[in-house]
Amino acid sequence: MKTKVHINPFLRKNLFLSLLIFSVTADAQFVVSAESSCPSNLFSSGDTVYEYIFSRSALSPDFDVKVSSFSFQPDFTMKIVDDPSDADLIFVDEEIGKKFADMLVCKRSYSLDSKLTEIKVSRSSLSPDIEIVLTRSTLSYDYKIFIQSEYFSDEEAAALFPVIWESNRSR
Repeated sequence: MKTKVHINPFLRKNLFLSLLIFSVTADAQFVVSAESSCPSNLFSSGDTVYEYIFSRSALSPDFDVKVSSFSFQPDFTMKIVDDPSDADLIFVDEEIGKKFADMLVCKRSYSLDSKLTEIKVSRSSLSPDIEIVLTRSTLSYDYKIFIQSEYFSDEEAAALFPVIWESNRSR
């Protein structure tokens, strides 16, 4: 007599996404895994976790990023996709993407550490450093992005990729 094994739907979904992400990371995609919290000792787990401060009202952030559904001349247009195998950029929480991640990140709402990068994300910045159109419905885009995070908003996740690129470029 066979016994039926019941798998929690949340675990089934995460297992499916993990397998899907594993199968697509062989392609030239960039995977970021979001940590639920910033560790007190960044090297305690052996993994480097990059910390970022996110704000909607910072007066002098390191990066001012405008993320909206429309712009006349955006720096990037990102199309949100529902399947990670269709994406160029993947942003998922640690439970799903940590073992496949190119980079681990966490966010803080504030910090006294001046070395952390502060990112202001808004929909209406007057003179942003980076301007992104984030939408599900466009035929013309620079990148396709898959986002599944409880820790970061879609706008924060989309803003993080060009900030990472710009930070590395300016070093």
